[in-house]
Amino acid sequence: MGLGRRWHGAILATMFLAVTTSACTKPLAGMDGDLTNQWPAMVAPAIWQPTPEACHNQFAVNLSLALYNEVDCTKPHGYQTVHVGQLTGDAASQAQPPAIDSAAYKGARGECDSRLATFLGGQWKDRKVRLRIAVPSADAWTGGARWYSCEAAAYTTSNRAVKILEVSLKDAFDALAELKFGCHDVPPKGTSTPRSCEESHNTEYVGHFNYVDMSYAAMKAEAAKEDDDLHRKCMPLVGPYVGVPNLGSGTWLWNPTEEDWNAGDRTMHCFLWLNETKVSKSLKGVGKAGWPIK
Repeated sequence: MGLGRRWHGAILATMFLAVTTSACTKPLAGMDGDLTNQWPAMVAPAIWQPTPEACHNQFAVNLSLALYNEVDCTKPHGYQTVHVGQLTGDAASQAQPPAIDSAAYKGARGECDSRLATFLGGQWKDRKVRLRIAVPSADAWTGGARWYSCEAAAYTTSNRAVKILEVSLKDAFDALAELKFGCHDVPPKGTSTPRSCEESHNTEYVGHFNYVDMSYAAMKAEAAKEDDDLHRKCMPLVGPYVGVPNLGSGTWLWNPTEEDWNAGDRTMHCFLWLNETKVSKSLKGVGKAGWPIK
């Protein structure tokens, strides 16, 4: 134990000498002895944001790097970042990131609407493509992030379940046939079945319209009526598609999911419906002579 004390004392003595000696030593050439004003300013850490045109696998309204998981677009993925913009003015001065029902979020969606059409190479609402808007997490917002990103995904069915792709959505409007709504077989009651338009079917996509701003529950209540407003708005799209003005036809609709509706999507996808009549070709532009119901 005595040896231990002596060794410890020797160290302290050495340290004391070093400190007292340095206090009396002149600065080296090129040094002024002031250690407080010679260091470069600390660089602020970069604020993460999604990468334009990058493909990735997950979406959240409050998106973070941990969820983003960027991958090559030739590898399986669910989402693609179409555009990244910056919130400014009142939208950027709020204490929290914008909620989906806020004016800032709706404004970002409006910008993303046109950005996606340009990116896809055509009106995205006429393809099985879902537009979603992401903003920073609360922590990232506190740290200064003010971006919003336009996120696109392909889907297969009316519930808009994400379709895994191994290709970019850039310029895919005509290039990717699986994005087209095409034809279906839809019984009066029961589940619809997607069909090639060369297969027997009774339903074909004719276009879309944007419905009025109301609650999701109110929209569904309107759709449940016998002579509902949604089908009346769908009807005028059938005639021009077929090439027969004022054509009487049944209609079938896909409406947004409740989640997308609440986030601002009012797109109604409109199909002509032939009830029990079946055809094995597209009815686009067939005119009166080619219309199967006489």
